Amino acid sequence: MNMSRIDVADSMPSFKGIRVLLDNFISHLYK
Repeated sequence: MNMSRIDVADSMPSFKGIRVLLDNFISHLYK
């Protein structure tokens, strides 16, 4: 599980985007 800092930095934006989509989806479900 050796990940370079560059790989982590590149994967963070997409992870945040997925997290935002999940948050919006969950909040839409529980409204």
